[in-house]
Amino acid sequence: MKTALLTAILGLAAGAVSMAQTTQAARFEIPFAFQASGVQMEPGTYEVRRDGRLNSVSVTPLQGKMIYLPENDRSNKLMLGSPAVMAFHRYGDQYFLSRISFAGAQSQCVPKISKQEREVVWAKGASAEVILRRAD
Repeated sequence: MKTALLTAILGLAAGAVSMAQTTQAARFEIPFAFQASGVQMEPGTYEVRRDGRLNSVSVTPLQGKMIYLPENDRSNKLMLGSPAVMAFHRYGDQYFLSRISFAGAQSQCVPKISKQEREVVWAKGASAEVILRRAD
């Protein structure tokens, strides 16, 4: 009985340690409105969480709606060894979330290009300027 209880406690502790290792969070101040996977997000402070168990990233403004994005790029080419970074494509005064990278993570989140971004690229015929925002 005591052995089973001790085993259960150790299992819960190991699970908590493993969960802590797979979750990362960072806070970003974004001074412009942007779109992420077709959802319009307003300027403000955002908390971004990476959940390695679910292979997803959540983007949550301090007030408002939360969106989930799949973690889908294992190349981790953006700012290796740097703090967390959100990258945006800018076309004139329109911004589109293009990538989220966490320090030390083996992957990064690259949202699918939205219909709105494709339309802007097609209409303007120009390439995007990349804007980087580092975590606070």
